[in-house]
Amino acid sequence: MTVYLSRIAFTTIRATGSKCFSVKSLSETVSKKTLLLTGNNDLFCIARQYVVRGYTTDTIPPPAALENSSIPLKKKAVHKRPEVEDLTKKEGHYLTLAYATANAYDLKGLKNALVQQKLYEPAKLKAQEVGDVVVANAVYTVGDEPREIIFFREGAVVFWNCTELEANNVLDFVKLFELESYPRDVVEREKEIMSYVYQPNAKKCSLQESTFVLVPDRDNSLERYTFSHAMAQSARLGAWEAR
Repeated sequence: MTVYLSRIAFTTIRATGSKCFSVKSLSETVSKKTLLLTGNNDLFCIARQYVVRGYTTDTIPPPAALENSSIPLKKKAVHKRPEVEDLTKKEGHYLTLAYATANAYDLKGLKNALVQQKLYEPAKLKAQEVGDVVVANAVYTVGDEPREIIFFREGAVVFWNCTELEANNVLDFVKLFELESYPRDVVEREKEIMSYVYQPNAKKCSLQESTFVLVPDRDNSLERYTFSHAMAQSARLGAWEAR
């Protein structure tokens, strides 16, 4: 009998519980607990009554289109390289060129070849000894201002008071001692162009726009090296970005 009553109670609870569900969609549901009286059996059950909330996207306004004309676009600043003619036409100004032509130079072989060529003679920086660099002075002078070339082991060369024609001849010469050469168009496109001038009233060397200011009647070899190294690094960075 007990088993029989249990079956009746289970059937009654299941029947009444099934009438308490109202599900129309899979939207957000909120459940509440409700006590139900099943009649003469005095049996109570706990059922869940679901309240379904419907949502629509029709009330969400679309994003407003932005007009390009109303938003000022910030243009990327383009670095304009100075022209050789603009720098050398100034009185008392001399040309300085920097090229990055390879990943590295064989400085020992380059120095020996310079001695055999007899157009340039290796020199040392008078201010202090600096390694990984070869300084070459032109044997034949043109005018009062000497010509100087500084080769860096990192594959860059800087010319002081040399024409572009002379620089191109030296670039052809140095190709024999290059390790992992760069394309020639990249070398030309990423070269650095500056000028230098001796300023009578200058107390120390400085940089003014595209011009190195040197102190006259004084040894500026260390300052030349510093300026050359900066130009060489700039040319190398440009060559790396262009490759």
